[in-house]
Amino acid sequence: MSGPLLQLMARIITHIPDDGDVTLVVLKGHLVVAEELNAAVASRVAHPQFLPQAELEFDQLLCVAKSEYFAKTNAWVWGAARKLNSIRNLYAHNIEPDNIADRLDEFLQLVEGHVGNERASAHERLRRGIAMLAAQIHHLHSTP
Repeated sequence: MSGPLLQLMARIITHIPDDGDVTLVVLKGHLVVAEELNAAVASRVAHPQFLPQAELEFDQLLCVAKSEYFAKTNAWVWGAARKLNSIRNLYAHNIEPDNIADRLDEFLQLVEGHVGNERASAHERLRRGIAMLAAQIHHLHSTP
């Protein structure tokens, strides 16, 4: 495992609680995925120091990254990132989001359909699913 991937895993372990509130897992996980999307886009542009000035929202960043890295084999990554963003938006704008369990399940089914599923609590599955999504995006921009 490479140094940057180990750093990513350490960030996930440090910042995404393993026994906390699902809302916090989603919000912090969304931030980690956004960092990886930023790194992916930055690795493909000539002058990445100017990217922060664009103030890209998550969905815009996702579309730019997808335009650079899309392949049939990684199509699930973009769908999972979009679902995570949708879940994050529900938590950010609603105290008690409707149908959140169904949306979380859709996210998990998409991720686990490509990276496997171990028996674990719903909370641990969510944390692991977000970690696997972030790792996949990391792999895209760190592979020559």
